[in-house]
Amino acid sequence: MAQPSRELNRKSRNARTRRRRVVGLSTTAGAFLAAAMTPWVNAPAAHADELDAILDPIINSLSSIDPTLAADATSLLSTLDTALGGASTADPASAVTAQAPDYAQLYDTYVYTPIWEAQQAWITSPFGESVDNSLNALYQELGGTGILIGNGADGTSAADPDGAAGGLIFGDGGNGWTSDQADVAGGNGGVAYDGNGGAGGDGGAGAAGGDGGNTAYGIGGDGGSGGVGNAGEDGGDGGNGGSVTGSFFGNGGGGGAGGNGGEGAEGTTGTVDHAGGTGDNGGGGGTGGNGGDGSTTLGDGGNGGTGGNGGQGGQGGTGYADDGRDNATNGGTGGTGGNAGAGGAAGTGGTSDGTAGGYGDGGQGGTGGTGGEGAKNSYDVNFGGGGGDGGNGGTGGDSAGSGVNGAGGDGGTGGNGGFGNDIGGTGGNGGTNGTPGTGGTGGASGIGGTGGNGGNSAIDGGGGGQGGETLIKSTTSADNVIGGTGGDGGNGGTGPLANGGPGGNGGVAATDGTGNATGGAPGTGGTGTVGGAGGGGGNAVNFGTGNATGSAGATGTSGSVGGGVGGDGGDAYIQNADSTATATGGAGGNGGASPGTGASGGGGGTGGTATNYGTGIADGGVGGTGGSGGTGAEGGPGGGGGDAYADPVTNATAGDGGPGGPGTPDGPHGPNGTTGTS
Repeated sequence: MAQPSRELNRKSRNARTRRRRVVGLSTTAGAFLAAAMTPWVNAPAAHADELDAILDPIINSLSSIDPTLAADATSLLSTLDTALGGASTADPASAVTAQAPDYAQLYDTYVYTPIWEAQQAWITSPFGESVDNSLNALYQELGGTGILIGNGADGTSAADPDGAAGGLIFGDGGNGWTSDQADVAGGNGGVAYDGNGGAGGDGGAGAAGGDGGNTAYGIGGDGGSGGVGNAGEDGGDGGNGGSVTGSFFGNGGGGGAGGNGGEGAEGTTGTVDHAGGTGDNGGGGGTGGNGGDGSTTLGDGGNGGTGGNGGQGGQGGTGYADDGRDNATNGGTGGTGGNAGAGGAAGTGGTSDGTAGGYGDGGQGGTGGTGGEGAKNSYDVNFGGGGGDGGNGGTGGDSAGSGVNGAGGDGGTGGNGGFGNDIGGTGGNGGTNGTPGTGGTGGASGIGGTGGNGGNSAIDGGGGGQGGETLIKSTTSADNVIGGTGGDGGNGGTGPLANGGPGGNGGVAATDGTGNATGGAPGTGGTGTVGGAGGGGGNAVNFGTGNATGSAGATGTSGSVGGGVGGDGGDAYIQNADSTATATGGAGGNGGASPGTGASGGGGGTGGTATNYGTGIADGGVGGTGGSGGTGAEGGPGGGGGDAYADPVTNATAGDGGPGGPGTPDGPHGPNGTTGTS
């Protein structure tokens, strides 16, 4: 006796193919269809008897071979009678609401589902399996192909990917193989003649999902999902849902989702002659599969699959680090995010059409690369090398419909300036786009390097880099020292709450000699509808016999929605117990004005603290003045005065608080700042 080439009876299908069920036509189709077209309450009354009429001759013939096979028939048929009997007692009217009824769904619920469950109960029972194997084997020995009753076998590998067809009498199609191999598509679902088409298998990396199996009378299988794209490559397309090839009843399968695009690779690291490489672009999202068509009489079309998301752009490469010849290079630009995949088309149906799949989201742009670091004592033994600029962030990918465009990538951070005996290197500027990069810190030296500027952005500007430190270690040097200047904040956009980037703080100044130490000047805040905060004044530390003076904080930048906060004054420290010099904290910066209606002015910065461990004076910094408010708005609060510490305490004078900003005729004056502690 010939053996079937594939498994004839499988366990119940997985949950995905059970999404919605429709009635199947078997060898009882004539009597069943006639009953189904009559009023609903009478439709399923004779199905159990009809199935008995089919099974009884089979059971009798098998019992003559093996009487034990017939012994299981009574209990099995009792189970089938119970399942089918539930359909005759159901009240379809109870499911009908005030809205127009979905007759395809009613047919599914009250006619097909009980019959399909009975079919599966038969296929998966020991008795049914024995009968079906004998029947199918006999059919194949007589020259038939496929099987008469049973579920088709699932696809198993790349060599055998597609699901097998279900039984000619009844049974579901097999599921397609889910690929585990890059660029290899998932298998297609098997067809069904009276049952549900098999589900398409998911695609491997970058490959398409398999199509769902068609059915002559039932539900088309769902399409498989497309695989996620390989690095920088497009995601695979979703498989199409299976369609109904018969004309009476059936629902189309849903289209598979498109795979997400792969993330772009990082750009190459910069060389002595080249900036960091641009990151690779992200791959595009795969297209969602089309929904399958339902029956033209009683049937719902399948929903289209959702398009895949675009892949993120690759990060820009890091700039080349200065090798001592002042040749640090800039970071690379981030790669562009991949575009979103389109959704699949809706399937059509005699009762209702499906819903088209939505677009995926665009991929985010890649982050800009970090600028290269400046070298210590670079092209001249007394000068530090400048840091490279951070790379710009990549552009986000596009989408459409309900999808979201990808955000721009973040700008890269500027490289720090190198140390120099005389002058430190300048920090690199931050990159733009997305969240902009922060400027690099200026290099430390006898004269601190300037911090890099923050990157500009359509939303919030990047922060300026801090000024470099200034340090004199000689105890006999009479040179004065000044900290490096902070970088300016990047400009923000014009949106309702687009913040200018904060200015960088001034660099620290320190000396062991007899000269004075003064903190570095701060950077200015960037422009925006909310002004950027002013940078804080640089601190000053004197270990020798000279004065220490913290620099004043920068004034906050004006903004139409809100003024920027003033920067805090720099602190001052005298550490030598024998010193008679003065420590003076820097004044707080004034708050930025806000001319917009109802917009408050920025608060003044706090005065710097003065600490003197010698016998001289310690004066805390004065608080900054609050910025003026707009029409009907309060002025900004004044900044608090700086604290002062000295021994004896009579040498310590705390800074006064800054006055509050003026209000308009309709707005109150801002509160004054409090006096510092001494």
